[in-house]
Amino acid sequence: AKDDNKVDGILIKIEQNEYGMATSQEIRDAIFDFRSKGKKVICYMGIAGNKEYYIASACDKIYLNKAGSLNLYGIRSEFSSYKAFLDKLGVQADLYRIGKYKSATEMLTNEAMSDAYRESLNSVLDDLHDQMIKGIADGRKVSYDRVQEWIDKGPYTANEAKEADIIDDLIYADQIDNVSKQVIGRKITKITDKEYEERKYRHYDWKEKPKIAVIYANGLMLPGKSIFSDSAIIPSIMGSDTITSAIKKARTDDSIKAIVLRIDSGGGAVFASDLIWREIMLTKGKKPFIVSMADSSASGGYYIACPADIIIAEPGTITGSIGIITGKIILRGLYDKLGIKKEIIKKGENSDIYTDYSPFNDQQRAIIERQLNEMYDSFVNKVAQGRNLKEDYVDSIGQGRVWTGKQAKELGLVDRLGGLNQAILIAVEKANLKDKSPDIVRLPKREFLWQRLSIENPSLLNIKSLFYLPRIEDALS
Repeated sequence: AKDDNKVDGILIKIEQNEYGMATSQEIRDAIFDFRSKGKKVICYMGIAGNKEYYIASACDKIYLNKAGSLNLYGIRSEFSSYKAFLDKLGVQADLYRIGKYKSATEMLTNEAMSDAYRESLNSVLDDLHDQMIKGIADGRKVSYDRVQEWIDKGPYTANEAKEADIIDDLIYADQIDNVSKQVIGRKITKITDKEYEERKYRHYDWKEKPKIAVIYANGLMLPGKSIFSDSAIIPSIMGSDTITSAIKKARTDDSIKAIVLRIDSGGGAVFASDLIWREIMLTKGKKPFIVSMADSSASGGYYIACPADIIIAEPGTITGSIGIITGKIILRGLYDKLGIKKEIIKKGENSDIYTDYSPFNDQQRAIIERQLNEMYDSFVNKVAQGRNLKEDYVDSIGQGRVWTGKQAKELGLVDRLGGLNQAILIAVEKANLKDKSPDIVRLPKREFLWQRLSIENPSLLNIKSLFYLPRIEDALS
């Protein structure tokens, strides 16, 4: 639409959403890019929060429904401890970690967050808060302090938001056309985004066009096949079989000249991460391989990012978390409450190492710690090789610590700040396709859970093929 002479402006209706900070920044980048051609962007909101307003602040004009509200009051993070609850159930979390900042276990083992967790979390929140204020101040052409004051006095009713000059005006939805006409400066004709997207511009040529593959690696990383979910309740699964197959397909297809791996994942199983990492290493050097980080690319998500030729993240991307977690949940106390008894017959000194009936003994604990250290050292080594850094330095910025994309760039874990569009442009440049208008190929094909359960695919009705339930010692995040 930016390059379409028939389009003078865009009306964006922003509703409350599940976007992360990085996704919000990508949308803002696209709005500013569109406006760079002198075109107008109008925003209309009903009920909006921090992220919705952050996106809206990139627009020329912001309108709020007269009956709406603006929940602009800053960001927060809440730590929930389940230790006392587990104690009442008779459940014990026997967990271990490498990296003093690797904090995912603390909600099960601690009654309050550790000093290291608090330090890391405050650092991330300070940076994200600063990014949000600077973005709003830049978009609305006001001072940093003014935005901080808006946040400190929020939330707002529609009238309060108008009185504070946080938004431009209050209108009902039926008044949007008249307001848009005023902003554009002449009579307008509207077309929906769906109608606009369905317009096809065909270029006929006997030659096959070169392609850029964009591989979407989203969700919890587990062995097996991916499952896509658009629900906030059911998480997406990034299956190692699906992602490695997509990478191999892109590597062996001669028409695909470069690969962009789009990662949105907080990690998962070590085994799955390493399978994907290996497939990337087989591809590296054969074709340009670019990583674009979305809202999160941490732990296992960073594990598969580090071999890339170039890593791109938004300032608000959550990344890093170079560390390992292991352990098991002890249910003996709960079994006792329920009247369940177990008798274990062992044929092997450590054959009960992963039983849920007893904690690790000293010998088993030594084994676990040895294996953890080996996995952590391997992780650090892979990052050091991929990023051309010294292992001691990677260890110093690792230790399970989480960073924003902006912080990660300063530390050398990320090369550039930007979104998916920039990653694709870099891939085009690295593949020498600037003058050839390559096609974009999206991989892999999305498969929903209901498709895996379809009666028409009885071979897939196998619980083992649907879910891989790893022992917690396999988990990175």
